[in-house]
Amino acid sequence: MGTRPFDGSLADAQGIIEVDKSTFGGCAYTAEYICALESDPGRCVWIAEQDGRVVGFVSAFATHSLAASRWEVDELAVRPEAQGHGLGSELVMHAVGEGKRRAGLSVARALVAANNGASQRVFIKNGFAPMAVVDLLLYRVTGRAPRPPQEGLPAVRDARPADAEGIARLCGAAADRVEWLVRQSGNGYSIAGEGPDWGCMELVPVRTLQYRGYWIESLALAGSRRVALALFNAAAERAKSDDSIDEVGCLIPATESLLHAASVGEGFKRVGEYVSLARELSTP
Repeated sequence: MGTRPFDGSLADAQGIIEVDKSTFGGCAYTAEYICALESDPGRCVWIAEQDGRVVGFVSAFATHSLAASRWEVDELAVRPEAQGHGLGSELVMHAVGEGKRRAGLSVARALVAANNGASQRVFIKNGFAPMAVVDLLLYRVTGRAPRPPQEGLPAVRDARPADAEGIARLCGAAADRVEWLVRQSGNGYSIAGEGPDWGCMELVPVRTLQYRGYWIESLALAGSRRVALALFNAAAERAKSDDSIDEVGCLIPATESLLHAASVGEGFKRVGEYVSLARELSTP
């Protein structure tokens, strides 16, 4: 048994698909898609193999958001028959090492199903700490026809650099970072409402082995449920207008009943309960 970087071949990509099937039930994308995806220099994949056969992998990529510049350890999988030999821990170690070598990244983050204690222990062994228990909600695009604007919801517009000060106060971020993100990060920033009744949503475009869509990285409100409904509606409509997008995801603590109700009201469905884990990349 051993680990190595993904070599970019269709054989490695097909091996990843087979591992995905044996651990998570399937992969929605082709080997050709995986090869193209992982050719991005902002990403990395490490492979575990046994007797020339792919038996596990870990994938990771960088994101930049209002909260931090992160190294997302997106997916860790080892075939059931190959578990118990330390391969998962070795793969996470390599993923963290890659993140440390990337300039400007401050923290590594992973999301693990709450009932997957084995995977949580692997991350904790490699310096990650549980940060929060959250619900994962997804809006899956099933049709591209836009819905008529809902009566009574506030208007939503794209944020502008001039909005940086207000967004910074609402979200607790530095204004210069907000302005940089709005200008050139490739993320989407939407504002709903005005005056004391308003809110801001941050959409991060994400491509993974399981997911091709937008991630609602943050949604901050100074207003009512109507503002939240308008922002979730805008995220869904934005996804429907882009043929390269399959879904929109978000993490919401179970205690955030307003956001739960607003997301479900706009067609998001709860997938399950997850643990968010993180570690500083500056630590050994």
